[in-house]
Amino acid sequence: MSFLRINNLFNKEKKHRVFDGKLVYGLEKNSINCFIDIGANYGQTAIEIMRWGYKKDIISIEPVKECHDRLLENSKNYSNWKVLERMAVGDYDGEIDINVSEATDLSSIMEPTEILQNSYNKAKKKYSESVTIKKLDTIFKDIGDNKNIFLKIDAQGYDYKILSSSKEFVNKVKGVMVEASLVPLYKDQESYLSYIHYLNDLGMKPHMITERSFSRASKQQLQIDLVYFK
Repeated sequence: MSFLRINNLFNKEKKHRVFDGKLVYGLEKNSINCFIDIGANYGQTAIEIMRWGYKKDIISIEPVKECHDRLLENSKNYSNWKVLERMAVGDYDGEIDINVSEATDLSSIMEPTEILQNSYNKAKKKYSESVTIKKLDTIFKDIGDNKNIFLKIDAQGYDYKILSSSKEFVNKVKGVMVEASLVPLYKDQESYLSYIHYLNDLGMKPHMITERSFSRASKQQLQIDLVYFK
């Protein structure tokens, strides 16, 4: 779920008080020169980190056609921002159907649970479309060793499968950001503890753990963002 996360003090935005500003601090500290954005939607994250001073390479991937078209449009004036062909990222190479929801940033390969649908009316499926799916190891098999890579994944419940199925590539990554659910929002998704244990096993340490979406319907926190660096 992509949205602008701003914590204002007297309506003045400051880098150390804004989520994306704090993320850019981490990118700078760890000399990240390649930001890979999986599930980029319209490119909101890329636009925000560049607004807060990130100037290195960005590679965006998006599976939903409507979003991919708009992503191409949003990126065309930035020489450091590359959008790959429309595809999903997953745990195998082939074809798959993606459920496109009314809110496109809630679209997912996985089926939403009752909790998610009750919390967000626009999580309901509008239609499905077929898309190519590839593993990270396939997409980035030729990426140079000179890249300090940060991997942001927003795949609506499919994040763990993406991480765990491409160990060769993930072991090259210097930082990771994933969306972890405190309650199951998609059927058969892994819990937030699975991500914490997996990232710890990769030798990564937490940079930020921040709240994501809250449900007024169920009166509980649904998700958190985990940002880790080696």
